[in-house]
Amino acid sequence: MRFAKWFPAALLVVAIAAALLAWQDSGSDKAQAMAASSPTAATQTNAAAQAETKPSIFPMPVDEVPLAEQVQALMATGDPEKAYHAYLLLARCEQFIRDGDRPTFDVELLKTKRPEYLPGYRGMNEQEKQHDTKLCSGMTGRLRLSKLESLAIAVKAGVMGAVAAFAQEGPFGDPSALKTRPDDPLVQEWKAVARAQLVSAVEAGTDISVLTYLAAENHNGSDLFEKNMLLACRYFMAQGLVDGEQYGAESMSAKWFAKDGEFMVAMAKEFSPAERAAELAAAQHIADNFREQRKHAGDKR
Repeated sequence: MRFAKWFPAALLVVAIAAALLAWQDSGSDKAQAMAASSPTAATQTNAAAQAETKPSIFPMPVDEVPLAEQVQALMATGDPEKAYHAYLLLARCEQFIRDGDRPTFDVELLKTKRPEYLPGYRGMNEQEKQHDTKLCSGMTGRLRLSKLESLAIAVKAGVMGAVAAFAQEGPFGDPSALKTRPDDPLVQEWKAVARAQLVSAVEAGTDISVLTYLAAENHNGSDLFEKNMLLACRYFMAQGLVDGEQYGAESMSAKWFAKDGEFMVAMAKEFSPAERAAELAAAQHIADNFREQRKHAGDKR
């Protein structure tokens, strides 16, 4: 699983992980339950995902329950977070059907140093592939349409991770439209909405799952964002500050994205001192907003 090949997909996994962890931390005893009214649709919590940066994996469905029934049970609750969970299940299957593989978090990989790999992620093993082959055999055209419908519900409700997923899906579920129809007014309108949602979620400190995604988009450039190293620097440093507060100054992300760390120093070498100072101040402002959002979320419990 080379970094260049899997990084975009893994960013979506990270977004999903943050969304699920927010759900898990919200006070529910069964954070990944498919639907309280449907015991046959209950999911299993993956405890191995509680690592240094607290990543998680896609929700694990019960093998004997058909995919369509699990999705129907989730949507019947009327809960936007459950609608997002339905989206995740369908996105998991769609990716597996398309690629025959997907990034899978494995806590054991964090114990080894493999710089060419994403920390903690690997390809699927044969047992996992057999599991998804069975589950995803139930994917239909109607379910593919419901994937976007459930995502729209989650985006409208501000469910964490949903705006990153919306951006990954592309215009109306067709990411190729960004290349094939860049001048189409509908595509341009979609791009404006997607960019605004991502930037707003980060600048307001409301969706931590978007932060690394937006940093990477600006760092690499894409069909959605033009390359902007100043903004990439801002968002990466903000990620380091946020993770430093949550998981400690020695956590992997906090050290990697520290303003005086090797990665950030190399990124900012072309910037003037004034530019570096401005981006650090902007990053701190974002981190402060995330801290306030965490505080408010804690006060509501």
